[in-house]
Amino acid sequence: MAAEMTHLTYAVVLVLLYTLSVSAADDIKWPEYNQFCRDDAGPAYLDDDETFPNGGKYHDGSPAIAILQDGECAEPLKQACSDRPTKKTAYIEGPIACGDKGWYCRIRPDPENWPTENLLGDVNFGHCNTTDAFKGWGYDQDGHCHGSSKDNTYYWWMRDHWHRRYNGQLRCCCGWADDSSANPMYAGRIGNRCDYRRQVTESENISKCRDANEEDVNNKPHGLTYEKGCKEKYKSQIGTPIPEDDSICWEIQNFGAPGDDYSGDSGDDDEECDNVKNKKTCKKKDECSWDKTKRKCVETDDEKPTCEDINTKGKCKRVCTWNGNKKNGKCVETGDEKPRCEDSNSKSKCKKVKGCTWDRRENDCVEEDEEWKCADIKLKNDCREVEECDWKGRKKKCFEKK
Repeated sequence: MAAEMTHLTYAVVLVLLYTLSVSAADDIKWPEYNQFCRDDAGPAYLDDDETFPNGGKYHDGSPAIAILQDGECAEPLKQACSDRPTKKTAYIEGPIACGDKGWYCRIRPDPENWPTENLLGDVNFGHCNTTDAFKGWGYDQDGHCHGSSKDNTYYWWMRDHWHRRYNGQLRCCCGWADDSSANPMYAGRIGNRCDYRRQVTESENISKCRDANEEDVNNKPHGLTYEKGCKEKYKSQIGTPIPEDDSICWEIQNFGAPGDDYSGDSGDDDEECDNVKNKKTCKKKDECSWDKTKRKCVETDDEKPTCEDINTKGKCKRVCTWNGNKKNGKCVETGDEKPRCEDSNSKSKCKKVKGCTWDRRENDCVEEDEEWKCADIKLKNDCREVEECDWKGRKKKCFEKK
């Protein structure tokens, strides 16, 4: 008996190890290590397992959308899109592939599509295609710009500014310092100013880091913000789009944490079913369903039912209009509902419905073209109410008038 229990326990352990290995394969270990500083916004990174259980992400359920290029992930995020659970996760968290030469991002207001929340309270740059921006870095009304010379800071800056609710349209590109890309921030033709996030090294005591967006390892101003303005030699681009290499850039629509009153759709709906690893996210997608046997998100084979396919009033009212009473009605497209004779349960109502007449024999409202005969009327009063009929007292029957 003891031997059997030992074998059973061993089998259970193997199953658990296999399950954990499958779950781990769904995602990579990212970020590599903790760079969360005291002044970073949002819940503490080390509490994520408790705050977002079952592998959840801080951006789950948000309407953020990864903007693809010709249906594919942008070049700096192609590997991340392959390694991470969803494209949305790859775009928001990375890792980005900029050759560790850094990046810069601009959050621009997009109030028609996404409330700016706190963005306008911290605008800090102007694009190098306006006269005002070329006057110096004092003009700062185009949005919020931030970057770094290290690739792995991207996760931490995104997380911080997401929770600050600096909401808008996000566009990021590879390259911070001179010659780090085709159009680096230091070229002086992108923006007149841009904040900087320093890398917190793995050897640092993270508990002593206060603000990596503004301070060095000693919590003194790091002085690495780009403030050299727009270079005069690029004045010819005033009034034209900023020249950027799209092959090293990527965009996110609806960036930033939703406001407290947000109750709209999730951007997760744009993900393909087989790219969704989270059961809860899968169930939110109309075209997907969770396969309990395969333990994965799959496309729903069945087409959405039409109104005519729905046969109960409760289900019908969610998406269509129920025409008629609860038992004898039918589900129709909203706007297609028409009054029906059988829905009128009184003589007065029946007369108001075009094409209907009150049948005294059946005590019901019927269509006018329904065939009937005087001989079918059994009661004297009913017979006399019909113009075409006459009641014969001796025979006690209703006959058609001659």
